[in-house]
Amino acid sequence: MTRSFFNALLNLDTNDNLKIGIYRDRKTNYDRLSLRQNDIVVKWKYEISELPPVETTEFKGKKLIDTDNVDSFLLTKLQEKFGKPLAETQKEESQDQHQNQNEQVVEEVPF
Repeated sequence: MTRSFFNALLNLDTNDNLKIGIYRDRKTNYDRLSLRQNDIVVKWKYEISELPPVETTEFKGKKLIDTDNVDSFLLTKLQEKFGKPLAETQKEESQDQHQNQNEQVVEEVPF
């Protein structure tokens, strides 16, 4: 559900007149998020063919789908478009302040 939403977010030029909704997909019977701008559905920025391939593995005889590479791709594109998450930025700033407090200032004083 969130990959589609993130892919649509990447297609925005502005954040004006946005509406977020949820609906039930008739084909899959899964809940989906919708993103509308000016009452028009925002389409995906990247088609499935443009995304990294989904990997499959087998575990205990069952086929598992691994979407980590798609998630990483979308996260990177979101960070390029919108910047780092606020929590990550605040953490870096806090670490910088902490490091500055721990630095010892040495000043030579003539006698």
